[in-house]
Amino acid sequence: MRLPRPTPALAVLLAAVALLLSACGADTDQGEEGDGNTSSTPSTGAPADEPAGGTGTSAAGGSAVSIENFAFSPPSLDVAAGTEVTVTNRDEAAHTLTADDDSFDTGELAKGQSGSITVQGSGEIAFHCEIHTSMKGTFRVSG
Repeated sequence: MRLPRPTPALAVLLAAVALLLSACGADTDQGEEGDGNTSSTPSTGAPADEPAGGTGTSAAGGSAVSIENFAFSPPSLDVAAGTEVTVTNRDEAAHTLTADDDSFDTGELAKGQSGSITVQGSGEIAFHCEIHTSMKGTFRVSG
């Protein structure tokens, strides 16, 4: 028996549903926001050498966050004040890493793009993706 061929419209609908479902599982706990000042610098470089699902520490002594499968990895990161954090988008979709208090923003990062921010202050700084607001994370900044 031969199955009927799916229509292009059905294929697009199934792809959209899969994308929406994958974006729903990235919630994390958030604590109080810190009083940190931060700055950000977007760039259009090649992907960082940080492996997917890495520890969040790069070889250069800074820290790294990857975006993959509509989630930040790691979702929570301990950093010292003044640490530069490199953010690399490994997803097909564009993303940002934006402080909940708007104190930093990588800007929109397309697939393969990286941006960096320098985290200042102390305490917890919650962040999210401006495009996909269910994507959340936290920096725990030590002074």
